[in-house]
Amino acid sequence: MFVYGLVVAFHEFGHYGVGRWVAGIPASKIKVVLLDFPQHVALRDEEDWIRPREQPRYGEIYAGYDAEAARTKHVDLYTAGGLVGQAVGVAAAVGILLAVGGRAWAELFVDLSVLLTASYFLFDLGASFRSARNRRYIGDFSALWTYSPLGTIAVVLFFVVVHGGLSLFL
Repeated sequence: MFVYGLVVAFHEFGHYGVGRWVAGIPASKIKVVLLDFPQHVALRDEEDWIRPREQPRYGEIYAGYDAEAARTKHVDLYTAGGLVGQAVGVAAAVGILLAVGGRAWAELFVDLSVLLTASYFLFDLGASFRSARNRRYIGDFSALWTYSPLGTIAVVLFFVVVHGGLSLFL
């Protein structure tokens, strides 16, 4: 459970980092929610914390912070930030674990990260097909595909290369 929590935290803090330092969302208007399912990054409007599944409101709040480049420049980075943060976080954790002799834990990190992401991808794909007539995206993969199919392919390749490289190394 601990490894699962860290992998999810790496993912969500990837979104958070892009939101804070690329899109410029103030710290008081963005937070990582890990003790809810699904875990997510919430944005604050004037009164409430809004979850990503509360579209189009979530997108409108995001666009208010990223007005110059909304839906064209930073929103794809914000969406991809989860997978990138997860890959980088897992790689860092593997490096630390190997340095202290925790090879089995390192293998668990990589395997769990791949399994979680693959299951999330399949869920997102299936849910997106069911909601295709509503033209809605469900999760990171379908949202990123909406903004940038090429970006989606690049991020998935990055994720696969990092995790594949770690698996080969281990």
